[in-house]
Amino acid sequence: MGSLREEALAYEPQTTLNIADLTAVPIDDLNLIHEEKEDSEGHPYSQNIVVIDGKRYRVPATVLEGIQTIIRLKPEVKNVKVIKSGEGKLTKYKVEPLE
Repeated sequence: MGSLREEALAYEPQTTLNIADLTAVPIDDLNLIHEEKEDSEGHPYSQNIVVIDGKRYRVPATVLEGIQTIIRLKPEVKNVKVIKSGEGKLTKYKVEPLE
């Protein structure tokens, strides 16, 4: 442990990134974690995340559906790329196989 100053300068708040932030997503090597949370108004919601190198990435249900479709068409696929477009409720995800 360092001084309060050193710790404050090194501090990074824990955030949840998005699976689309990754260049490739290995579909066999990641464990999906289901979390129950509350929004700022106290309403419950759930989310799926994966943890890679200590960073948390949110995995929307539509991404899981996209991966499922790819596996059915190409069972041998090992990695996918998730492409995000739009913002907020208009966000859309496209999942593409890699390799």
